[in-house]
Amino acid sequence: MSLLLLLSCIPNHRRGGSTSGAKLQLETFEYVWERVGAVYPDPDMDGLDWQGVHDELLPQAKKARTADALRPVLNDMISRLEVSHFGVFPGNQDEEPEFAQAPQVGPGIQGALAQESSADVGLEVRYLSGELVVTRVRGGSSADQAGIKAGWVVLSIGETDVASQAAEVDPESPADQGAMARAASRAFLGSPSSSLSLSTRSPDGQVQELSLERQAAAGEMVQVGFMPPMRTEFELARVRGGVGVLRFNVFMPPVAPAAEAALTELALEGAPGVIFDLRGNPGGVIAIASGLAGYLVDERSSLGTMISRDADLNLTVFPRPPDQRIHGPVAILVDELSYSSSEILAHGLQATGRARVFGTPTVGACLPSTVDILPNGDRLQYVLADLVGPTGERIEGVGVTPDVIVPQNAEALAAGRDEALDAAVCWILEDCE
Repeated sequence: MSLLLLLSCIPNHRRGGSTSGAKLQLETFEYVWERVGAVYPDPDMDGLDWQGVHDELLPQAKKARTADALRPVLNDMISRLEVSHFGVFPGNQDEEPEFAQAPQVGPGIQGALAQESSADVGLEVRYLSGELVVTRVRGGSSADQAGIKAGWVVLSIGETDVASQAAEVDPESPADQGAMARAASRAFLGSPSSSLSLSTRSPDGQVQELSLERQAAAGEMVQVGFMPPMRTEFELARVRGGVGVLRFNVFMPPVAPAAEAALTELALEGAPGVIFDLRGNPGGVIAIASGLAGYLVDERSSLGTMISRDADLNLTVFPRPPDQRIHGPVAILVDELSYSSSEILAHGLQATGRARVFGTPTVGACLPSTVDILPNGDRLQYVLADLVGPTGERIEGVGVTPDVIVPQNAEALAAGRDEALDAAVCWILEDCE
């Protein structure tokens, strides 16, 4: 789950305390119902009978004696709104993740951003043509040391038969495909030096049973507001023709200075163009997206408007000084795991004609939200505003459709080709066949 986090967070309702007791769980139930009803951008709750939902679920809430027992009831409640950026998650996430999804609608904290576990095995995966396929291996990671390559198929993770689960995923649903990839990514996380058993199949058909050691990855750990800690990563690469490629895993404060320095460097070099690789980026603080867009535009513009009950907030983009701006073409890569701020940046620059988007469609999970700590200690992520693009179109539930659709495939990955990246580079250099 991605977050488009408003940093003017609602004050914490209660911190600490016991997580058990029927009275505490009922208090938590009432707090969630009242809080969501008070701030949801549509006072009519999109036509949902919010009081009726309360009355229907109240008997279940009264039976709950622990936060674990109440959590499914709360997730059922907020799922009735059928939008992204809602979720209730444990306040204590010390246990290693399993290959499973938290009950939620759309990306949420645990589904996309939660990285409290400080180590992983260095793999990124996507659902491709009925299988869970490795799309990237971090250099120096345990997966890299074991010889795993992009294009390999993941058959099992621990005790979970991934292959059979992948066969049941709806091939026409990017949301379902993304959910499976997110579940696998959570299962890769754990405490440093812990082991993870993995079964893989290489392109030549060889099946390998591996035991990988989780290792701490590079990148700064950061915590914003009541969100769980997460690891931030950023890299700048130069590809064919001197085109610069910026890749980062989340829109969070430590990324901003690195990305701004990289864009300034590329501008001073006179790079022929820039590519933002936002595939797998679940979003974060929208102000960072607006700030980065300032390096790409020559005049004041907008990425869209956030609409709450009380006010509208324009996501204004202010151009940087001329010597810091990128004047060449801008390409953005997205996929089904690009959410929130990633979608808003891609759509905003696409709609204004400043960028061309490559890859596969996003799912449309872009509602401004915040995180609060509940009376029983759990975390609640909830929506504060609606959002429309610079020309008034809604992105939530619609997503971003690339100008050039370039699906990933295992064969190309195994051959070392990144076809979406290659298409973007040849467009910038104007040497496409």
